Amino acid sequence: MTRRKVNRHRVGAILSAIVGSVMAICVAAVPAMADTVPPPASSQMVQRASGETDIAAVNSGHQLRFLWNFQGQHSWSNDLVSSSFQSAPALVQRVGGKTNGEMDIAAITSTGELNFYWNFQGQTKWNSEIVAKGPFTGRPTMVLRPSGEVDIAAITKGGALLFFWNFQGSHTWRSETVSTGTFAGSPSLVQRPSGESDIAVVFDGKLRFFWNFQGSHSWSSDVVADGPFAGSPVLVQRPGSAGEMDIAAVTSSGRLTYYWNFQNHFNWNSEAVAFGRFVGTPAMLLRPGKAGEMDIGAFTFNGQLRFMWNFSGSRSWENELVAFAGSSKLAMVQRVGGKTDGETDIAAVVGNRLWFWWNFQGSHQWHSEEAASGYSII
Repeated sequence: MTRRKVNRHRVGAILSAIVGSVMAICVAAVPAMADTVPPPASSQMVQRASGETDIAAVNSGHQLRFLWNFQGQHSWSNDLVSSSFQSAPALVQRVGGKTNGEMDIAAITSTGELNFYWNFQGQTKWNSEIVAKGPFTGRPTMVLRPSGEVDIAAITKGGALLFFWNFQGSHTWRSETVSTGTFAGSPSLVQRPSGESDIAVVFDGKLRFFWNFQGSHSWSSDVVADGPFAGSPVLVQRPGSAGEMDIAAVTSSGRLTYYWNFQNHFNWNSEAVAFGRFVGTPAMLLRPGKAGEMDIGAFTFNGQLRFMWNFSGSRSWENELVAFAGSSKLAMVQRVGGKTDGETDIAAVVGNRLWFWWNFQGSHQWHSEEAASGYSII
């Protein structure tokens, strides 16, 4: 959005790039992305260029399962990734190179271990390795760099926010402490094309923003808002907008608020997205090429799944009901290109069933189908 906004002042300079060995998951790096496009951050749902939709979720038996559906079909397939999980996974897809189509998942087991899984397209076997024993809590967040490096942020039960990285072809995971204290919910991680890592997280009741320059082990931070906050924030970088960072978060009183600022300033601007009491963690996406439109999905305390959108430069948020669903966690993606360009897809667990909704751009009608039964976490 071209909002007249400001951001925190950054200190330091970009140091030399992190060095190390190369990751075992793949043998070739992903081609570099354009300078204005940030690396892909994790979700629980992604969509392939072919139109296939992929979801990672935990079923009622604590199994981590991978589900997929081909565009235009109402049948969902799934296979087992691994057993014994306590939290929602983080999922990214590799695009380009020899490992094009590879899926990577980070998840926390029932014993608190942070594990990493990968699978090559067309295979049902999932490979795995331990990132760290922890014990960890909440949901990890993960980013794939254009070089093939994978970065993960997760919170320990002892109150430490940790940052991990691994080079393509290597089984060694390096780590550093971002900060320690009282955390709530889970972090949200994105990376700028410059290599800077940014994390939004609820820390000592406040919404806080951390940043780190690639190659440096020092993390800076500032307070976005005092709160108090509940649940987990979601962080999105707006490409080509002077480094603007956008955050959506729910306060302890249920207010869904949108924050934004520009790189090199401390001040964070804010506005209410919608009236009412919201719960859980919202999902937020920037719609490509549509006047800077930002889309947010979130649940209200009385079980309404709401979809909200806002055009760049406007402080007015449109709002519509998707369904009476009765949940608190969701995943949201948007299709780019093809016959259904601009379609918005939402997945959420309602009761013990995994539901999938979709909407064509410009329409206020939402379609739905049950993807699978016997699920507890997405």
